[in-house]
Order: sequence, then C-alpha cells, then structure tokens
Amino acid sequence: MSKSWPRTPLAEEIIASQADVITLQEVSDHNRKFMAPLFEAYPFSVICPFRPHQEVGVLTSLPVVDNTNFCLDGAGMAGVQVRIPEGQVVWVVSIHLEWPFPFGQFAQASLIEDKLQSMEGPILIGGDFNMVTWGGSVVRLAKAAGNEPLGPYRNTYLSGRPYLPLAIDNVLVPKGVTGHVERRPRLASDHMGLLARIKLP
Repeated sequence: MSKSWPRTPLAEEIIASQADVITLQEVSDHNRKFMAPLFEAYPFSVICPFRPHQEVGVLTSLPVVDNTNFCLDGAGMAGVQVRIPEGQVVWVVSIHLEWPFPFGQFAQASLIEDKLQSMEGPILIGGDFNMVTWGGSVVRLAKAAGNEPLGPYRNTYLSGRPYLPLAIDNVLVPKGVTGHVERRPRLASDHMGLLARIKLP
C-alpha cells in the first residue's frame, strides 16, 4: 500500500467493497492521512509496527472480542478475534513477510508459525507474503494455522507475467471453508488487492 497513488480512490474502492474485515500492509502516517475515510469507516483497527513507515493492520466492522487484539513484535503480524454474523468467533490476521533469502523471511516466518500454532479457533489470514502460494513460507504458515490458500494461483504483483504468476498476496482460510477471491484494481499500487467472500462451515 505504501506506493499506492492516489490514495483517496483506493480508500473509496475498499469502502465500496463492503468487506467486513480489511487486512493492510505497508501502512504509514502518510497514507493513513490520505486514506482517512477508510479508517473512519471501520470502528475498530489494530495497527502494528513493522518496518519503518510500513506497519501492518486489521480493520473491521464486526464485533470484536475484548482484549484479543495483538501485535507480534517485529514480525509483521497483527490480529484480533471477531464475532461473525452466524455467531462464531474467528481470528482475523494480517501478515507482511520480508523477501526470502538473503533477506529475513525464514526467521520471521518461524516466529509467525509459532504464534499461529498457539492460537485456538479458526484463523483467517490475508497478507503480502512476498512468496508464491506454493513456496515454503506460505506452506508452513498455512499448515500452522490449519489453513489452505483460497482461490487460484494468479499474479498479484506488478513484476509478474501471465506465464510466471507472482501470487505473493494470499488469503489463507481454514480447511473446509468455501468461497472465492477476486483481484481488485492496482490503483497505482505495485500490488493488486484481493477481495475474498467466504462462508465458514
């Protein structure tokens, strides 16, 4: 999100989606200012520090379970438990991984893996994994959460091509969950947004 210009149309696009939960990566003071309508539209948010000017966050319009919001220090992970309309309680998590070797993705994913294994109940994950869906870090985190990727392998990153899809933005859902994912416009970002519609069993 940090390279998305202009930001006001991006905020309008997300609000118009009527999504119950938003997961954000690369949140900065600058784009929070220019995307103020988005933050005003959602009554709850948890924003966690990560890299300088690249925080991760979860926004939601759903009822939040008290005292469940958390940040995993230095690991690019934010989460909270919410109650969906059917009455179930689920975790919603935003993740932003570093690039793989020689960068710090492996160690970071290990921290997140441990956290996911300690969480009880279904977990919905959306994020920028900087790794293709079938890559080791994504597979490890999906397994730790009891999840699987939702939707087909499709390019979400500007550098990807039809025959070399860089599906580095992913939605991971509990096994047995049904639904679909659609790509949203770039709106000057180097990533395409993803909009998931899901139904828990």
